[in-house]
Amino acid sequence: IAAVRFIPESRDVNAPRSVDWVGAVMLAGGLALVMFALTQANQSGWTAPYILACFVTGPAMIIGFVFYELRQKYPLVDVRLFRNVTFTMACVTSCLFAAAVFGSQPYTSLFMQNYLGFTPLQGGLAFIPATALVALLQPFSGIIGQRLGSKLRILIITGSISVALSFVYLLRLDTDSGYLDGFLPPFLLRGLGIGLVLSSSSLAVMSSVPVARAGLASGTLTMFRQVGTAVGVALFGAIFVHHVETDVPNRLATIDAAQSAAATEAASHFVPTGTGEVRAATEESIVDGFVLTAVFGVVVAGVAATSALFVRKSITESRTTSSSAAPSGPPVPAAAGGSDRS
Repeated sequence: IAAVRFIPESRDVNAPRSVDWVGAVMLAGGLALVMFALTQANQSGWTAPYILACFVTGPAMIIGFVFYELRQKYPLVDVRLFRNVTFTMACVTSCLFAAAVFGSQPYTSLFMQNYLGFTPLQGGLAFIPATALVALLQPFSGIIGQRLGSKLRILIITGSISVALSFVYLLRLDTDSGYLDGFLPPFLLRGLGIGLVLSSSSLAVMSSVPVARAGLASGTLTMFRQVGTAVGVALFGAIFVHHVETDVPNRLATIDAAQSAAATEAASHFVPTGTGEVRAATEESIVDGFVLTAVFGVVVAGVAATSALFVRKSITESRTTSSSAAPSGPPVPAAAGGSDRS
């Protein structure tokens, strides 16, 4: 209600009302094929014909999408924006950051509920310390980012390193670890990282393009974050499941095959099962698989911090440069004023 009452409506009056359906289908289809291949490869085999076909067809559709968008007057995604290094690297960093943080989060929740025995309510409440830090830091990180100017990347790098350190902490998990000693410290580090990165990366992207392209830039950044999250979920899951499906049968090679298969299936859902040797094997395999995903998280967050080094331009300089280099177009209605209010 407040948004409708107080935020003025504005749009490009010369922009078409139609949707770039061809571009949408090419992009969504390409991403869907890649995601399907990543999620099904463990079950069907990475060299299965239809998995290989998805890995070939999906990227081909995405590449075709890029060339198609270059020919459109009103593209779904303006790929010309990626000529700006600051814009490109801020989007890449956001994608990697989302893959590390939000891609791993479902498995952290599953570990706490299925392995540690938390109820769904307890599992949700366990994330409150991180959420509180995010809520506290995000407004201030945006203000600090504006004041840092050309050094805005310091916030993004610091936040990415904080997330990487949260994964490093998880490397010490063992079968006796609990919430307070195993998860609360990395949650706090993760909350610090999210609070620093989200606002500052948005500021970097929005400040690197002319005002007339702000809507496209915002949508593109959101797309990169969503793609990063989806790919992260698929990759973290693939790593964990592959480990469990390989490790548990090896640990239980001396017992009945049917019992071993049941234990493997349960462990792939973070559920330790059985008694004695079976229980110990599934517990250790689940923890080891989760630690392995943490190793992957360290790598992804580290690459995100490295890519943030290329977010270099001064905010004022980048916005001025982008505005002068951008093709001329219709003026954007003022952000305020009676004539723009719907």
